[in-house]
Amino acid sequence: MRHGMRVIAAAATLALAPPAGAAFFDREAAVDHALSHNPRLDASQASIGAAEADLEAARSAGSAQVALTASGSASNNPLDAFSHKLQAGNIEADMAAMDFGDFDPDELNNPDPSFLMSTGVEVRYPLYTGGRVSAGVQGAESAREAAELGHLRAREVIAYQTRRAYLAVQAAERGLAIAEDAVAAARDHAETTRRLVRDGRIVESDQLTAEVNLNEMEANRDQARQRVRQARNRLRLAMGLDRDEPLEVAELPPVDEMPELAGLETLQAEALASRRDLQSLRAQQAAQRARVDMEEAAYGPQVNLVASGNTYGENSAYDNTAWRAMAQVRYQLWDGGTASSKAAAARQRTERVRAEIADRERAIRNEVRQAVDDIELARERLQNSRGTVERARENVTQVDRRYGQGRTILIDVLQAEGRLVKARNEVLSARHALQAGLLQLSAAQGRLLEENQSVTGEMP
Repeated sequence: MRHGMRVIAAAATLALAPPAGAAFFDREAAVDHALSHNPRLDASQASIGAAEADLEAARSAGSAQVALTASGSASNNPLDAFSHKLQAGNIEADMAAMDFGDFDPDELNNPDPSFLMSTGVEVRYPLYTGGRVSAGVQGAESAREAAELGHLRAREVIAYQTRRAYLAVQAAERGLAIAEDAVAAARDHAETTRRLVRDGRIVESDQLTAEVNLNEMEANRDQARQRVRQARNRLRLAMGLDRDEPLEVAELPPVDEMPELAGLETLQAEALASRRDLQSLRAQQAAQRARVDMEEAAYGPQVNLVASGNTYGENSAYDNTAWRAMAQVRYQLWDGGTASSKAAAARQRTERVRAEIADRERAIRNEVRQAVDDIELARERLQNSRGTVERARENVTQVDRRYGQGRTILIDVLQAEGRLVKARNEVLSARHALQAGLLQLSAAQGRLLEENQSVTGEMP
């Protein structure tokens, strides 16, 4: 009879199982899917693209700048009119014939309206910028490094969240299996007591007790089913799947003894050395320091080489071409405090990042400490609870046998069953806590994308 009831319980479990066409994901496949379908990674990848573009802009600031120019002007101002003729190469005079032409005082003082069109090319090369260009490039390189490290940390966080969600589904499904076993055992007792009451071998109160126990076990199973549904939904969310998309996961791996961890200080030092979010903050700090240098360079001498060529004329058929080359030195004496204010702002941003680094280092140490504490507690719980399951299972067998012999009462049987369920759930809880602690430690040390930690051994 008990075997038959367990078959019924197994069939009931299948009602919650994924449909035949459900996609199966092992843990690493689930992580890969999440890393390929999370919009946060698209955002951080775009940040890398923006940082690379900023770096190219910073580098180009030290390159030659080439510009095309075009202009047109009209004026009857004596200076402008003479200048237009001079630039166009149209000055006319015949000094031998005493014909002053364009130099005639009346012509100079009262010119007709003059028109001038000009096109040209100008090349400007920043020969020396007081360190502004090099500081800009250094800051942009640090900013790109910060963006890349931030992207890697975002991948680690998503991998951690997905693995935790995957583990939660495995634990919830294992908990449902334990609940189904408890329902099957409760049904056995309810069926047995109904038969014994019909035969007049036990009192009716035993049957009522067994039925109440069955109702309680079924309620526990319904709660376990709800936990499975909730855990699967959280995993779908982490993976970037639709809420109703069929999903199948691997069974919870068994548990074995975990290798001894390194000392707390060693683990914390490793975390501080490898955490990419901390490295990203340090790169941001370097970028802000370069920004300070860049703003302070505004008060240094700026040397530019400039060369240009232009064609001038009164119409589109330009008939005069000229060129010029020069060196230009510029030294900013006073700008109203603009550059110094920008440098002060950059210093404050540098200080802000320094404070964020100190806070993140403290948080990382605490994360590692908490993970180690959780692992040690879970390992102790697991060691203490392993033998309890076998003893509880043996106790159920013995009490059930005595009840069949009429040597004990039903409540003893139900209590023994309850202790077995509790022991199995305690082992499951300890296993889940241990594996979650290992994941938490890997996340705290920034190693989730480098290794695949698991714990193996006997199922409870």
